[in-house]
Amino acid sequence: MTARMLISVVDYVLAERVFEGNKWRMAVELDVTLQVLEDFQGLLVNGGVCVES
Repeated sequence: MTARMLISVVDYVLAERVFEGNKWRMAVELDVTLQVLEDFQGLLVNGGVCVES
């Protein structure tokens, strides 16, 4: 739940592209801990984040 509140899908996608998937740099850019970033990535993989186009 914390990961969904702190990270927007748009911000995540931009950070992933800019930092080429480097988790540490992405977490710094998104102003979250590495654990929160990894939790968010887990939600993406497991379908826990709604992505609207």
